Amino acid sequence: MSAVEDSNPWLAADLRDAASQNRLVAGLIKAVESADRAREAAERANLAKSRLLTAATDELRQSLQSLSRLNGTLRRRVSKPDAADAVRQQEEVIGAMSQLLNTVLDISKLDSGALRPELTHRLRTLLSPENGGRRPSS
Repeated sequence: MSAVEDSNPWLAADLRDAASQNRLVAGLIKAVESADRAREAAERANLAKSRLLTAATDELRQSLQSLSRLNGTLRRRVSKPDAADAVRQQEEVIGAMSQLLNTVLDISKLDSGALRPELTHRLRTLLSPENGGRRPSS
């Protein structure tokens, strides 16, 4: 035992408690700083993802527009039934690709907060408390 503990055990206990509290506060400060760094890194990654997605979708949209124009030119020039059928199938594929790209863009807008989902009547009914559903929190 130290001289302080011998002379005043209450003071010694208070000093130990203060040292323990200081270690706890220091640990909490480190945890908050670490959480802040992680949040900032996540925000930077999210911004980079958004930039990449924007650039990629712009490139894909331009390519799809070019394909669509070429398809229209083919459609006007093709007279054989077999070739016309191939051009029609190509149009369907271009349409499906365009729908996929629009879906990716919508997801990106939802992710960034630029677009807010609206519940349809059917979803409102399914999520209603009477059906055991939970309303999404705002």
